[in-house]
Amino acid sequence: MASIGFVIHPKAEDDVFQFVKINSRLISRIVVTKTDKNKLEALFDKKDVQQLPSLQEKGDAAMAAKVSKGDVQAVFFIHPHPENANGVLELIATCAKRKVYLAFTIDTADCILGRIGTGTFIYAHKD
Repeated sequence: MASIGFVIHPKAEDDVFQFVKINSRLISRIVVTKTDKNKLEALFDKKDVQQLPSLQEKGDAAMAAKVSKGDVQAVFFIHPHPENANGVLELIATCAKRKVYLAFTIDTADCILGRIGTGTFIYAHKD
């Protein structure tokens, strides 16, 4: 099971909720940016959810800090928008530096979660 960070743009919240609902058995813990609805929290025990500030409150930068600390195995930032460009660049750089998976679409998130959530690796990368 995986610890996943979700940076949620309000327009993508319903898509992310459906994705997590379907795949919750593969996710042990979530770190999530605050949204108006906060729907993801309902799928997990409170102890398995850590809430970060919203995107408007620099939640993307807070997620980059979590990546730096090694708190998540992957970050799913579904459908980022141009107003978040600086935060997206910071998150890309941090994930690349720490070798943490990063997805911007549900399809890519699904592939990543299938890989880390099941522990099935086709190619084993050696550092």
